[in-house]
Amino acid sequence: MLSARVSSPGVARLAAMTGLYFLVICAVGILRPIKNSLALDGLGSTNFYKVYLVSALVILFVPVLNRAADRFSWRWLLPGVALFFGLNLVLFRLAYVEGSALFGLVFYGWYDLFAAALVTQFFIATQLFFDARSARGAYPVVIAGGSLGAPLGGGITGFLAESVGTPNLMLVAAGVITLFALAAPWVWGTAEIKRQAEYKPKLTRAELPAIFSNRHVRLIAASVLLTILVKQLVDFQFNALTREVFESRDAVSAFQGKFNAATQWLPLVVLVALRPALQRWGVGVAVLLLPAAMFLTTTGLAIAYGLWAAVGAKGTETALRYSAERAGREILYVPVPDDIKLKAKAYIDVAIEKGLGKVLSAGLIALLLVFMDLRGIALVGMAMAAAWLVLAMAVRREYVRTLARAIDGRFASLKGLFVALTESGSLPVIRTALGSGSPLRAAFALELLGQASDDDVRAVAAELNALAEHQDETIREAALDQLARVPGAADETVARGRLSDDAAAVREAAVRVLVAASGAAAAVLLGDLLRSDQPRVRTAALAHLISAGPPEGDTVLDRDYIEARWSGIHDDDPETRAELALAAAGLRDDPEAGRFLGPFLDDPDPRVVSTALRSAGLLGCTDCCDRMIAALAVPATREAARDALAALGHAAVPSLTRVLMDQDADMRIRLAIPGVLARVPHQSTVDTLFHLVLAPETEQLLDFRSIKALGKLRARGDGLVFDRSLVLEVASREVETAECYASARARLLRVPRPGCPTTGLLADALAEAWAERREGLFRCIGLLCPPHDVYRTWLAVSSGARTRRANALEWLEHTLGYDMYHRFAGLIEPPAPPPPSPRQQTVSLADLRRDEDSWVALLAGAVATSTAAAPPDPQPEYRETMELIEKVFLLQRVDLLQDARGAHLALLASIAEEIEVPAGRVLIAAGEPTEAMYMVTRGEVTLEAVGQHMRLGPEQAFGTWALIDQDPSPIEAVATEPTRLLRITRFDLHDLLADHSELAVALLQGLARRMRNLVA
Repeated sequence: MLSARVSSPGVARLAAMTGLYFLVICAVGILRPIKNSLALDGLGSTNFYKVYLVSALVILFVPVLNRAADRFSWRWLLPGVALFFGLNLVLFRLAYVEGSALFGLVFYGWYDLFAAALVTQFFIATQLFFDARSARGAYPVVIAGGSLGAPLGGGITGFLAESVGTPNLMLVAAGVITLFALAAPWVWGTAEIKRQAEYKPKLTRAELPAIFSNRHVRLIAASVLLTILVKQLVDFQFNALTREVFESRDAVSAFQGKFNAATQWLPLVVLVALRPALQRWGVGVAVLLLPAAMFLTTTGLAIAYGLWAAVGAKGTETALRYSAERAGREILYVPVPDDIKLKAKAYIDVAIEKGLGKVLSAGLIALLLVFMDLRGIALVGMAMAAAWLVLAMAVRREYVRTLARAIDGRFASLKGLFVALTESGSLPVIRTALGSGSPLRAAFALELLGQASDDDVRAVAAELNALAEHQDETIREAALDQLARVPGAADETVARGRLSDDAAAVREAAVRVLVAASGAAAAVLLGDLLRSDQPRVRTAALAHLISAGPPEGDTVLDRDYIEARWSGIHDDDPETRAELALAAAGLRDDPEAGRFLGPFLDDPDPRVVSTALRSAGLLGCTDCCDRMIAALAVPATREAARDALAALGHAAVPSLTRVLMDQDADMRIRLAIPGVLARVPHQSTVDTLFHLVLAPETEQLLDFRSIKALGKLRARGDGLVFDRSLVLEVASREVETAECYASARARLLRVPRPGCPTTGLLADALAEAWAERREGLFRCIGLLCPPHDVYRTWLAVSSGARTRRANALEWLEHTLGYDMYHRFAGLIEPPAPPPPSPRQQTVSLADLRRDEDSWVALLAGAVATSTAAAPPDPQPEYRETMELIEKVFLLQRVDLLQDARGAHLALLASIAEEIEVPAGRVLIAAGEPTEAMYMVTRGEVTLEAVGQHMRLGPEQAFGTWALIDQDPSPIEAVATEPTRLLRITRFDLHDLLADHSELAVALLQGLARRMRNLVA
């Protein structure tokens, strides 16, 4: 368990840290009763609380410690501080004056600085090693060393004070501290730790506001302050009652030393019980344990006031404060950003705990003594312990939120980054970017302008008017959209010129600019546009009317508009037919508007059909629902059908459900339906998707898309109910299936199958299927927890650095709860399929041939057939399977496709055509667009570019860029001998991507990897 939880710094180094903390607390344990006895000897019991005032001086040393931390590495700072305090003790022994109140006050204040500074510096150094995950297992072990050192130190004082004298024990403590100082550099001595220990945060200006602007830090500070107030009230009563019973200095030292020896071992017992409790219930048990216990013991002290009641309260505080509270506090610090955490600890653990807290305690006790006796102070302590308990609950909640913020994977946002263009130096930069001629720089500047004020946009109106005529249609549209915000700045001539643009989105943006500029005359303008002799102009005006509505309630579109142009539906011009189909959507108040759409839904032009489908959706034509669903099978009309069905809303859900659950329905349609349902936020949609996912023998891809759709509905936050039992049932199935994949893969790799390369492909497919089930599990978790935080957790767990991954897992366990987390931990935690556990069932090839994942089933069948006694003439189905698999092997070698999973490559292989070309055939002409990617399977191809010549043989690909764009080719490709090739055309790929968006993601990942390699 220790090695599993503590991956860094390792067991040996953890043991060394434990030994160091043992020495620190041993010295503290020796000196704690000494500082009390010296103060009581000089001040007496009644005025003892005044020693708390001297602790205010501790605050003055915090900036000194922080400056030292900025100047020196932790490897040398920690032993240096220890040697400084050891030398102090020698000087104190030489300067000791018996019965001196001044010496007692000074030594008491020095002790607070010593204990706070040395302990704090030690734990700051340990924060360099632990993440949120390992901290839960490591800190109880480290603090256990202190629990052994404290009773030893107390025993030394308790049994030697009366024989060797209290002052001489200072020299014993100095020796222990010196031993610590000599051992500390060794623990921080390796090269790796040196690099960590050299980190020095710089918070030189406005240090306190920067630190305490963090809500989590403020709550920790408030909790520590209440801890000290309650602790000092109990400590005051304990010391006052001790002095009443024991009169001499050495007797007080001996009693308190024996008390410490008798109680300081209790933290060890607590820590032994705490460690499994931390693993089971998280940091909350450590945070809540001390305040709850102190509330009970202060209540007992108020009821049965006396020395032994005070001993019970003090013993409880001692047992838990130096075990549960200390471990909890250190864990609470872990997810705080490093630039805040390392200095916040110094202020909180020294200035607040030993300084401000004790000063406030002294003032509070002085005030209480005016109005009540010692017994009444116990009632105040009880009330403050109750407040402390409430605050501890808030601290625990904030810890979980801080863990969520500590998880990497957030997407960057431009919000808040835009600098007002009126500020000095900003305007030239934006103008330069807009006028640079670089589409990338211009697009980024336009994105920034979206966050700017209207006045800022007006300042670059000239550049925007120029960009409205840019060659890139997305830049033209974005520039016009910005000009629509500042009507007076738009060049009307430029905007009117864009009304005949080739891109419909640009035309519609131009209409928005002109409508905004026309103000009250918008209705007149739109009427003029609708009377234009250009169908494109009329269509753009119609699109604006349908999306924005008529200006100020004016009617500029009615049935007469359609009837006047109805004869045009028989023309060959699809623009006119699309215009009429679009105009029908503007008749939303006309109950007969839907009758105009019939001819357009059967139009041969997919653009007209798409327009009619969207209009039918906007008009709420439920009788067209089946037509819309059928259109999902056609890539050219699929997006319009999705929009139309989403516009129908929950009225379309029954029809969509019927087709979705029909095993005989077109799989292209069924695969598209979850994406449609994700846009219909209705409870019936949620129920339908759950029903499909839990239905037996459904295609894995369909299940996966349905889980994704549920996640999108959850992220919308529309008050939908996601039944917890159904979510857990789906999640459990993902875990069970993933375990079967892991088991099958391990068995497959253990049993060699020589001469069967498909075995390796099946092993990879099982690993990919395992990863997909893992992603499905996280999507299920996102239905129960904040989806954005779960997504960031998924990114951190999948590919984040060790610390970020550990913080993510810690947040997830706190959020899910121990039972649920460990129910799924086998799939959540490992980054790759783990070896099978004994409880997993054995999975055979026969089982895999019936798997829901069609690619796994296909490969399992191929492996089973190839390793069996194959018939002389394999079945046609087997030959087709092997041809597909052979193509996958070839496509795996294409650089762009190396990040695609095997199932995606199988999809590409299904559209890869084998062609034979003679020698001399020009496959790609330089300077001309190309439409296909090629891979040589036999023969040779020569690539020619300016000053370059390359020969490609079997299993080498070229023309991959053609899958992405249609720009002129920079090379010429010629077959130098009779050659066989695989060819994938861009048009076939686009049709495939319309059905399988997952493949598009894989291609983008391949592009991103290539770009990383170029800039690395």
